[in-house]
Amino acid sequence: MEATVYLLQFNSETLFASKNLTVLWHSMCIRAQHDVQELPLPYATVRRRILAEGKYIFEPRPGWQYKIIERQLIRKPIQRKMDLFKDTVVKQS
Repeated sequence: MEATVYLLQFNSETLFASKNLTVLWHSMCIRAQHDVQELPLPYATVRRRILAEGKYIFEPRPGWQYKIIERQLIRKPIQRKMDLFKDTVVKQS
């Protein structure tokens, strides 16, 4: 089973990732309140857009772009080191 991770990006730079969508939405709201800007859409609307399109874009000012993007983590088995020198004999000269 693949795990879903959400990325919060600001102008194409990843700020942080979370498995919980509400954390990213609240961080956008707090930033907008701090900078006295318009607030993003309500959480339910943002969640529906992410489920439908896989992303949500919020532009509080011209040139500022916040994105929440959905990504799938692929789990790979851990590879072990090969014992290349296990059967070798050390020669003394």
